[in-house]
Amino acid sequence: MRTITPLRLILTLLAAAAVCTADSNWPRFRGPSAAGVAEGPATPVTWNADPSAGPVANVRWKTPLPGLSHSSAIVWGDKVLVATAVSSKGQAPLRLGLYGDGASADDASEQSWKIFCFDKRSGKLLWEQTARKGIPRNQRHTKATHANTTLVTDGKRLVGFFGSEGLYCYNLDGKPLWSKDLGVVDPSPLDLQWGFASSPVLFEDTVVILADDKKNSFLATYRSPATAARCGARRGPPFRSEAGARRSSIAKPDARRWSPTGGAT
Repeated sequence: MRTITPLRLILTLLAAAAVCTADSNWPRFRGPSAAGVAEGPATPVTWNADPSAGPVANVRWKTPLPGLSHSSAIVWGDKVLVATAVSSKGQAPLRLGLYGDGASADDASEQSWKIFCFDKRSGKLLWEQTARKGIPRNQRHTKATHANTTLVTDGKRLVGFFGSEGLYCYNLDGKPLWSKDLGVVDPSPLDLQWGFASSPVLFEDTVVILADDKKNSFLATYRSPATAARCGARRGPPFRSEAGARRSSIAKPDARRWSPTGGAT
């Protein structure tokens, strides 16, 4: 069983300012429009941040990041932001490789769900916030973490969604704006628990989340914790999104089409 200890995870920024030039941003999972494509000058295609593996190459800076996380870093302006979950035991098990069993990880210790903000040019820590501290409400897969989702920002607000651990909104200076407890969200199959991984989306002034629960899936929009629209969606077969369905989100084939700004259409 491989374990990841605090300060073992390393956040790296490539030379040539990683995927973001001085006037571009990477605000969400897979970047602008979730396309996974970065506009601008060519970036390196090889790099190495581990001196034991050879000469360090194409790395501008690196900084330790505590805990265990699959959350991708996002970039806005001169800020790099990332989420993580830190175990009170000081280490978290992570089992890698190919294997057939689908057991949940033995990682039910108290966790701190944290958000870190670094200076993009130097790697200096600008601020950190603890969104929640407590015993996880769900277990996770042995290859997963308690912080699988990626943050999202529009330059004014920063939103983190940790599934059963809640939805959190900050400004880019780390000031908490609001939060929402959605209760237990369990997307795992059968009687297994593998964790949550659906990242939030920001559309204009609205936060959009998809909570695919095996008993009560829903799509929800928020402007604040007091103003929420929710669309129930029964689980069904794999779905195909509609071509040209602009300004709309499709949850499941038997769910209504849901506009982020207005409700069912």
